[in-house]
Amino acid sequence: PPMKRAAEPGIRLLSAPLFVSACCALSIPTPALALKMRKAAHQLRGISSPRALAFNAGVAMQGGGGSLSPQDAFLRERGLQNGDKVLLFDGVCNMCSGAVNFVIARDPKSQFKFASIQGEAGQTIQRKYGRDPSDLSTLVFVDSDKSVHVRSEAVLRAGEYLEGWGPLARAVRWLVPRGLRDFVYTYIVANNRYAVFGKTSTCRRPTPELRARFLDN
Repeated sequence: PPMKRAAEPGIRLLSAPLFVSACCALSIPTPALALKMRKAAHQLRGISSPRALAFNAGVAMQGGGGSLSPQDAFLRERGLQNGDKVLLFDGVCNMCSGAVNFVIARDPKSQFKFASIQGEAGQTIQRKYGRDPSDLSTLVFVDSDKSVHVRSEAVLRAGEYLEGWGPLARAVRWLVPRGLRDFVYTYIVANNRYAVFGKTSTCRRPTPELRARFLDN
């Protein structure tokens, strides 16, 4: 009938967007979409080699960035990996070297890595987290979530990961006010560490079996 023929253009006009929507919903490509899909598939063939896939996986693990910063690239070369816990210590302080030995002996899972604050790796980490690289007044603990702790908080946060010491470290951290803890750390312990425990003329050198855990190599 004439009325039906007159309505056909309008019906076709209204049905076009509905058809496109239905194609998207049912994953049936329209001609234009199919062309885009073919182009994308062609591009993907060029990045499907194992090396390219490994590179892209590494970029994804780095948070989607294109490349590492110079600081991160240097630390990666020294052996620092994502998720590592790092303890920065005064490399010429006998007490600090003793603290490192204490941590190693109670870290059977090898969670910690170490760097002297005087070394290039330690100073790079200090700069990376906005700290004065020449500040030797405190241990610095960088947790696996990249949070940075100093003074008594560094000691206790690191202590929470040590075999047999976690409950005590957590209890002290929660029960003793930080201001009091930091006062004891700074004015009683840190400021007198050389006088009481002495110091060496050179930074600590790790034994061959522990070398992989020290970033100053």
